[in-house]
Amino acid sequence: MIPAALFGTVSNIMIGANLLPDALDIGLLEYVNFWGILTILMGALIVININRIRTSRKDFVFATLYGRIMFFTMVFFVVTGHVLLPIAAYMF
Repeated sequence: MIPAALFGTVSNIMIGANLLPDALDIGLLEYVNFWGILTILMGALIVININRIRTSRKDFVFATLYGRIMFFTMVFFVVTGHVLLPIAAYMF
């Protein structure tokens, strides 16, 4: 849980600090910060679900498969939200 929270927080700060335009229109900044908070919550819920499957059901194979699928899903959404969103908003 701690690496997911750390990654979401650091990327949130780094991207959010660079998105303030000259006119201080903070619409995109709020969206990226909201995306970062959802990233942190998604990472925490994934870890909690995997630990719950391992402890209550004793199903380590399914927990491993579920964790791997959720990890790649989270990586996709993190890259989409934290990298492609600011690039798409940049005016070339």
